[in-house]
Parts: sequence; structure tokens; C-alpha cells
Amino acid sequence: MNEVRRKAELNCTPNPGNNHVKIKFNLPYSGEAMLCIYNIRGEKIQQLNPMFYPEGQREIERKRVKAAGSRIPNGIYFVLLQYGNQIVTDKLMHFSN
Repeated sequence: MNEVRRKAELNCTPNPGNNHVKIKFNLPYSGEAMLCIYNIRGEKIQQLNPMFYPEGQREIERKRVKAAGSRIPNGIYFVLLQYGNQIVTDKLMHFSN
């Protein structure tokens, strides 16, 4: 009997958001995961160091998401979760006041 491989899940809230975002992800197995944020042009603007996470749901709160030391401009971004051989993405719209 073939085992169905469970997939990681990723969700960003609030979306659209401004200067504050919660990145929630659920890992079906323990393992190393890394989060990156890309702009609409595919340029990596932020990367969180790879870490080992136990299985289950995690939440990372980012205040004032930055790119190279400065606040990111308004626009559409993609949050990417790399976990084992899986890549999961979520779109994030960022608007500053």
C-alpha cells in the first residue's frame, strides 16, 4: 500500500497588511525549514535562517519587514517555505500608511 505524503502548509496574515505580518506554517514532519520573502521581480529581499522545527504548527511574527536594512515599498511579495523536498508559497500584499 502506498503511503500518502503529507504536505507543508503556509499562510500569511493579515493580507493585505502593513508593516506587520504573521507567517504561519504547518509541518507534517519534524525537519529543517527556511522562509524567504521575494518581491514581484523574483528578487530575494529577506531570508530567515534555516532552523529545525518539530512537526506541527508554527507562527513567526515579523514587524516592519525590511529589505537590506530599509522598509520594503508597497507591493506584492511572495513568502516561500522550503521544507525537505517541498516548496510552498503564499502571496502577501504590503501597504504602508
